[in-house]
Amino acid sequence: MDKFDADKIIKSMVEYAKKDEKEYKKRAENYINNLDLKRLAEIKKKPLKEIQEEDLKFMGFYKASRNEDNLYAYENLDGGKIYFERTDNGFEKRGFRLKKLSNISTVEELIEHSLIDWRLKLNREPIDWEKWFNDIKNREIPF
Repeated sequence: MDKFDADKIIKSMVEYAKKDEKEYKKRAENYINNLDLKRLAEIKKKPLKEIQEEDLKFMGFYKASRNEDNLYAYENLDGGKIYFERTDNGFEKRGFRLKKLSNISTVEELIEHSLIDWRLKLNREPIDWEKWFNDIKNREIPF
């Protein structure tokens, strides 16, 4: 592939990524507009150990497995999943292959890691898509 083709493909990918980002933002805004913020505030006041199954379900958690009572899945608006395992001390956030990512010890942290960061993507730094795709293009092929 010559340089012109690569640049044309990158331009197209940047446009798609920006469009997808805008659409996700709209879906996140719709989700927020339909969210029962009063109920969420009530849940947020509870100690983490007092969070019940119905509270988790309201926030969007669901059992990830029939065999694991303490493992919950949580999806973003694109269907991407992240996992949370309930422990004696709170929750553990788990990612790909259930690799432990962080400990969660308060309801506020649980809401931040699940709803704010994962589902709504509100704490993300803006992505320079052109730089991101060009960095990929300019990488050395390892073989």
